[in-house]
Order: sequence, then structure tokens, then C-alpha cells
Amino acid sequence: MALPVADGWQGELHAAWCRAAVRQRDAAWSRALLGSPSAPEAGGPGAVSLAERAKLLAALDPAERAAWVAGFIATHGLSEAFQLLGVCAVPWAPALGQAVVDALNIARDAGSYPWSFSGVMGLAERCLDPGDAVRLEALLAIPDEREDAAPGAGGYWAEAFQRLVTTLRLRAAMTRELAPSAPPAEAPETAAQPPEAAG
Repeated sequence: MALPVADGWQGELHAAWCRAAVRQRDAAWSRALLGSPSAPEAGGPGAVSLAERAKLLAALDPAERAAWVAGFIATHGLSEAFQLLGVCAVPWAPALGQAVVDALNIARDAGSYPWSFSGVMGLAERCLDPGDAVRLEALLAIPDEREDAAPGAGGYWAEAFQRLVTTLRLRAAMTRELAPSAPPAEAPETAAQPPEAAG
């Protein structure tokens, strides 16, 4: 795959290999075609689209898929990650959940508004592990003291993070309520007593 392709056919050949890897569900070829998540083009030479990458990711096992997407987010942020997040197993693996929360925090620090990431926030409400609420609560405690922050952006982020924490807490409570309860402990058996003699 690293060999040069003559006559400008590199993109077409790469796309054909991707289609074949997806149809065959070949993890080795999918891995090679995806390339490193930290590559500048995030998908190897000739990568056609995020949709194509998402299909290639589906051929990998869930842990490897989550690790690749976490690496992509750590390098490229969330702006192109929505489609890739959609193919990851739920709840998201710890490293993937951390990458998403970290990227949201970076977006907040950069002065972005949370509605720019509404799709990812919606996915996070459904896909983050409820245990990630603790990390999000820690972000709520960080004041926005930047002089260059967009007016009101910090308040919007606090509201968005609070909504996310509330949803994760609700999911955790529902999971506890719906979990099968342990059977009641049986009383220890007592030795059988002989019947009383009739008097």
C-alpha cells in the first residue's frame, strides 16, 4: 500500500482496496488502510471520506476501534469525529470517553460554543460510561477566567456539562434499578426435629 501508484490512480486504487476490505471484513487490510489516527490526513494516502474510515473501523474489534478513534480525536479534535464515534461500541471505552471529554474541554477553553458540538454532546449523553460523570463534574468546578473568552460561552458550557452530568447520573440510576436483584439469602437449614409423640 505504500508503493507509488502511477498515472494518478492512487485515490481510485485506495478506494477500491477500502471497498474490498469492508466487504471482506478484513481487519488486517482495514488497519493498514486506516493508517495512524495521528497522520495529518488521518486515513492514509488517498483516504476518500470519513464515511469510508467509519466502514473500515467497523471491521476492527471494539477495543481497537475505540483506541483508533480516541487517537484521532486527540490529534484532530471533535470537528470530524462524529461519524467515527457512531461506529464505536457503547458504552465508550474509558480511553475514548476521556478523549471526548478532554476535547470538549479544549473546545470550551478555545472559546467555542457548545452548540457547535451538539451532535457529539448528544452522542456523549447516550454513549459515555455513566462513571465519566465524576470527571465532568470536575470540569464544572473550573471557572472560565480567560480574558479572550467569548461573552457568555463559559456559562453555556457550564449548562451543557451540567446537562450531560445529569443525564449520566440518570442513566446510572436507571441501570441500578433495572439490574436484576440478587436472590434473597436463604435461612440456614435447621436440623429436622423428630415429630412429637402423640400423648
